[in-house]
Amino acid sequence: MSTIKAAIEAYYFANGHYPCPADLTLSAEDADYGVGVCTPGMPPPVFMTGGLPFKDLQVSPDYTLDGWKNKFSYTVTGDLVYASRYAVDGGRLVINSVNQIENPPGNFTIDFATDRVATSEAHFVLVSYGENGAGAFTASGVPAAACPAAGVRPRERQNCDNNATFFESPNARSLANNTFYYDDITLFTITAPDRIWVEKDNGTDIVSQNLFVGIGTPVPAVALDVTGNIRAQNGSMFASDVCDGETGDCFEPSLIGGDRINCPAAGSVALQGIEYNGQLCAPISNATGALPASTCPAGRYVIGIQGNGSVQCSP
Repeated sequence: MSTIKAAIEAYYFANGHYPCPADLTLSAEDADYGVGVCTPGMPPPVFMTGGLPFKDLQVSPDYTLDGWKNKFSYTVTGDLVYASRYAVDGGRLVINSVNQIENPPGNFTIDFATDRVATSEAHFVLVSYGENGAGAFTASGVPAAACPAAGVRPRERQNCDNNATFFESPNARSLANNTFYYDDITLFTITAPDRIWVEKDNGTDIVSQNLFVGIGTPVPAVALDVTGNIRAQNGSMFASDVCDGETGDCFEPSLIGGDRINCPAAGSVALQGIEYNGQLCAPISNATGALPASTCPAGRYVIGIQGNGSVQCSP
């Protein structure tokens, strides 16, 4: 079931919504086997239920069958199969449970017989109908065993009576031949899938929709908070400000990364030096006459001509 859950999450990341369920009654011979079918009409129904749309999920059909070779059922909140209607808090499936409560009071009593609502905001639910297959469909698309009648095995019935309420609890497993019989395996989610980075369709970009991303820190304080070094090779880093993390002092990269230094082409000027992050241009001297005679001392050599025409010698 974890593989299927991961495939559903991957579909969500690619499409911005969950897939629609497939038709449970189809077999491998049908062209639409494993294809999601959305219930038409708007607004959509509270829930849609069926099989796993393995073709949409791009997984093997083998993953749609449980350990008893029956199909998993997949039920999803109707609004959440449309990107235009998707909301993080839009789950509307009810999950009943036993001996599970998020914040138990100090006087909480373990009670195997009493069901409680674990959540009423599940996004989707996956169900394996266990050893007896009550409510399941086989790989051929026919019922494996009938869904229990009302009042017979109420916990199992909740998972196959075609409504938005389910039962889930590993603590409730019981093969006793009474009303508490329960061999189903259920997985559900109440939050939207989440991951730091999402690859874009162009295959070169990854993006994050998280407010803060931390690298080397568990408590990022800004959009990208890195403890350590960042290396950029064969590329560029763009920033409007570079700041000291301790003092908050900042400077603009444009001060050192602006336009290239160059004197105007028009006019008789030349670059004389660099000053205040800019070029220092000066008029070109048109003085005539011979340059002063000058030589370098023994053991030194000329490395340039100074402004007055004399040679500049090596140290």
